[in-house]
Amino acid sequence: MLQIARITTVLIAFLAFLGGCGTQSQAQTADDRPRVVATTAMIGDAVKAIGGDRITVDVLMGPGVDPHQFRATRADTAKLARAEVIFANGLFLEAKLLETLQRMSSNTSVVLVGERLEASLLLEDEDEPGMADPHLWMDPVRWAMILPVIEYA
Repeated sequence: MLQIARITTVLIAFLAFLGGCGTQSQAQTADDRPRVVATTAMIGDAVKAIGGDRITVDVLMGPGVDPHQFRATRADTAKLARAEVIFANGLFLEAKLLETLQRMSSNTSVVLVGERLEASLLLEDEDEPGMADPHLWMDPVRWAMILPVIEYA
């Protein structure tokens, strides 16, 4: 009987914990921290590392999403519209999102981190001669170069 009571207590505590992990209402999440949107998880990680708990970061594309093919949904567009700053890779990585980012740039700061680097520092895209390779994170030295771009944006 004592074992059942312990299991019940643990189960109730666990369910209470899960209840606290649910989504919060708008009023509960409202704060003075700037809302930032990053297009990819890699950029989101860099933005979070620099901004820490001073900012709120939303990432549009989760794991397994091809940024070359990504198209914004209505929910994504709403996230972008609420952002104070949008960080994207640029260099045509988010090619199908480019028009949306251009529209957003009239009201929101849009930072295309790869396009802020000097062209001489970029590698040429093997698939598109004459174009810069947008996969900056594949080279740690080049990826590190975006950190000051994010920090001072």
